[in-house]
Amino acid sequence: RAAVELFELAPSVAAQPATSRRAALVRLAAPYRTMSLDSMPAHLGRNPTSPRRASLEYAALRIAMRDGIPNDSRDEIARQVPTSRWDSLHVAHSAWLARHPDHPLAGFVRFARLRLYFLASQTDSAWATAVSLYKDYPARAAAEMRYMLLTGAVAPDRMLTDASVPVELRVALVGNLRPKAAD
Repeated sequence: RAAVELFELAPSVAAQPATSRRAALVRLAAPYRTMSLDSMPAHLGRNPTSPRRASLEYAALRIAMRDGIPNDSRDEIARQVPTSRWDSLHVAHSAWLARHPDHPLAGFVRFARLRLYFLASQTDSAWATAVSLYKDYPARAAAEMRYMLLTGAVAPDRMLTDASVPVELRVALVGNLRPKAAD
């Protein structure tokens, strides 16, 4: 939290005299520390130029996922949630990433997209997303891949021969996927 606060509030804090920057950061961050998740989008509506805009928009994404996806098994979720809702959630996540590509929360948003694909039973897209996250977040991406395998969301067979997939991931998938003799 402190790192994100500093990232977002740094321009406002830097404008303060050096001797009062710490106090300015604490003063500027304080209202957000006690704000509930559900009140953040309304706060953004009242303060559209807030330096915490990216965090407030991220809160709105989390609420949209929480309220738009039922708490059920993956198969039931895929059946209950209409395609239009999945599409709108993907558009919202893509838009956030387009506006804030270098934000410290961008990794969380990318993993949320992985979760969207997984819950929608779009297994190929989930695996492609996990592989794309592996370079920057190897441990977390590998844990997500392991979870997908454990829950029956098996990687597409082409991952064994796809040169863009890191070799250690391809080797790790042998046993879950059956390579052809030529491969």
